[in-house]
Amino acid sequence: MHPFFFLSFKIIFFVASIISAASSLAGCPTNIFTDPKTIQLASDSLMIVTHPADSYDPRLATKNGIELALRFAQSHNIPVIFLADKADASASHYFIDQCNPTHWVYSENGELGFNVPARHIYLVGGHLEICLLNSIQEYISRWFPTHQGDFTVTYFMDAIYSNGSKVDRDSPFHNDYLNFITAISYGKAHPTSWTKITLLETMGLIVNESQQLMYAKKMLPFYERWVPTHYRTELKMNNATTQVIQKGKSPQSNRLLFEFFDSAFTLINDNQ
Repeated sequence: MHPFFFLSFKIIFFVASIISAASSLAGCPTNIFTDPKTIQLASDSLMIVTHPADSYDPRLATKNGIELALRFAQSHNIPVIFLADKADASASHYFIDQCNPTHWVYSENGELGFNVPARHIYLVGGHLEICLLNSIQEYISRWFPTHQGDFTVTYFMDAIYSNGSKVDRDSPFHNDYLNFITAISYGKAHPTSWTKITLLETMGLIVNESQQLMYAKKMLPFYERWVPTHYRTELKMNNATTQVIQKGKSPQSNRLLFEFFDSAFTLINDNQ
């Protein structure tokens, strides 16, 4: 091959790579926010993606899980709202490939600012203990005063990142948790920014099913504040037996269900 041709080929390849990278970033316009007060969605389901950014999940532990969740939402025509922290809202911080949600909403701490009648909410992103928790708590507080009927909250555990603050020192899996965090933080320049773990990884450290359910219960929003006492509240993990955590008025009462799935991949396969 002629040296000039080889050099030209490398230059073309290099330029094409730059254009491709720029196009990839340009496809994620996180600076185009919707005023949450203008959001009107008639769908009975909604997916909320809280802060899918490498500034909060530096090892991209939830990337594949979030992509699967978005694929599930798309296949079921479920509207998707990305919550973006404006401080980290440049495209380079958001690691999702499918960055064309129904709406981008500015949300510094997981706050929503919108009312939607959907009675089935899918949660991905994080932090599980902070911003994602704020997202679902606000949604529940807005929904229950004006709506009735069954309500479901679905957590896709491989798509949710956590800071591990709810792992108590006296937990039987505490040492395993510390060892895991030490391993994934090893050699990092700033270890504190890397000590994030997915909810599914946490469940993998717990292993015991009853302890997994106990941990999941600790992660729930403060539903007792807004949910009427006549509601029957249940907790379920994958295909395990449903656990009743608030009996409600009767077995025939309206139901609030918190369900935890390893991944949206399970539901995608079940529907194929």
